[in-house]
Amino acid sequence: MILVDTSVWIQHLRNRVLHLLEGRRLHGRGLGWIDAHLLASALLTGCTLWTFDKPLGRAAAALDILE
Repeated sequence: MILVDTSVWIQHLRNRVLHLLEGRRLHGRGLGWIDAHLLASALLTGCTLWTFDKPLGRAAAALDILE
């Protein structure tokens, strides 16, 4: 069994989110790291996203996950 330090998880999650931003061309849309993680989480789980935040809402609509 291996106990993984949080720095490993941070790097792992950062890489997944960066892959999403690059793959879906979401750079330069006014999204923060939390926004990007919310988008990634919604996509990975098949959830829709409900938000009043305009940049996040536009990105979610572009990804067809806006509630």
